[in-house]
Amino acid sequence: MADHFTVTHPSTPFARQVVAIRKAECERRTLDGRELTVGRPDGSEEKRTLSADEVVEALVEDFRIVLGDEERRELRSR
Repeated sequence: MADHFTVTHPSTPFARQVVAIRKAECERRTLDGRELTVGRPDGSEEKRTLSADEVVEALVEDFRIVLGDEERRELRSR
């Protein structure tokens, strides 16, 4: 029940924006809405705000998420 609430209720951030995290040995990538953060083992971070097209591209390229054409259109429209 809690999982269903977390992803569907309008008050949760997961229902209002894209959230993705990918951790690798050499870095951690976090996408929170349109803000992409790349963290490195030395503690340094690089942050940048993405356009709607860049968010879709980051999900595919950086987070390795397979998206169909309809999903890409839906994400760009939000």
